[in-house]
Amino acid sequence: MDNYTATDLAKLFDCSVQYISQLHKDEGMPKETDGKYSLDVVVPWYVNHLKKKAANKKDAEALAKIRMAEAKASLAEIELKSKEQSLITVEEAIDVLGNSLSAMRSQLLALPSRVAPQVYMLTTAAEVEGELKKFMSEFLHELSVIPEQLRSLEDVEETEHDANQPISNPETTEVTS
Repeated sequence: MDNYTATDLAKLFDCSVQYISQLHKDEGMPKETDGKYSLDVVVPWYVNHLKKKAANKKDAEALAKIRMAEAKASLAEIELKSKEQSLITVEEAIDVLGNSLSAMRSQLLALPSRVAPQVYMLTTAAEVEGELKKFMSEFLHELSVIPEQLRSLEDVEETEHDANQPISNPETTEVTS
């Protein structure tokens, strides 16, 4: 069989001469030493090249379908969890956190008026420090319930203490004046 030029192959394969050059340079299409192409070598190579290209395209399409299915499954899972209330909206979390922070602010602002009567008659720094530590321990215990409130999405206002009431903690001893 005769050898063909790039122009001849371009006409045969219905493509441009540049594409033939690219196939040789980038894809390794065999070329004879005289710079021409042997049909008995190039045609099987080109058919194989097209098969690989089609398989890659099919693989890409299959991967795209897999990604789409995974995305749909993820969305369905999110919807299910939302319906099961294991997920909350950002707005719900902001509301609960805002209420919790508001309650914490109120308790912090009320702390001096609650502590002052208890430390008023104390005479040493160690006694004052001890009473302050008790109050802070009680306050920190109150803060520890905030994550539970976030999880349950219960109305925080029902569990808030009046700013004038002492902080209660069943694990600490009651402070007397």
